[in-house]
Amino acid sequence: MKIIKINPQKPHQDIIDETVETLRHGGVIIYPTDTCYGIGADMTNIFALEKIYRIKGREYRKPLSMIIKDIEQLEKYALVESENKSILSNYLPGPFTFILLNINYQILRQSSIGIRMPDYKITQLIANGLHRPFATTSANKSGFNPCYSVSCILNQIEGEKYLPNLILDAGDLPKNPPSTVVDLTDNKPRVLRQGGVKFRSK
Repeated sequence: MKIIKINPQKPHQDIIDETVETLRHGGVIIYPTDTCYGIGADMTNIFALEKIYRIKGREYRKPLSMIIKDIEQLEKYALVESENKSILSNYLPGPFTFILLNINYQILRQSSIGIRMPDYKITQLIANGLHRPFATTSANKSGFNPCYSVSCILNQIEGEKYLPNLILDAGDLPKNPPSTVVDLTDNKPRVLRQGGVKFRSK
């Protein structure tokens, strides 16, 4: 497990490149977002996804979300109807998770998928460098509160068998609420979890 300090305002490109290479080679990363620290892996690598579940102690029935770089990229993986495209354009990037119907079962074998496009420079640079979405969820162990510092994460995983390959330490993050989760799989948007920013449908 490697820990690298990173400046959230001016992240060094060499660190971003190393993070992207870690993902491409099946590694698991912990990284800062606009809400809390997240954990991520290449969504096309089943062994990397398995490691996320093991590190978190997460139940396999609970799906992972997906970080995207833009809506155009999203359309290869999820059904984006015209009315939903307008919603996504209005709210992303930002602290939202939108649930859409999955159209790429070769990648994730689940009927729907949560989409994240955080308004956070480090996350955006990773997504842009990888050139494909990556799977993600919060970095805290299942059943624990979200982590806003690397020390919180290290305390939770101390002595564990399964560990992330790379941790990007951006210091203490603002204690923002989790993302607002909105289900767009039906005719009418439905808020499943209210986060720090409210969703307002027309």
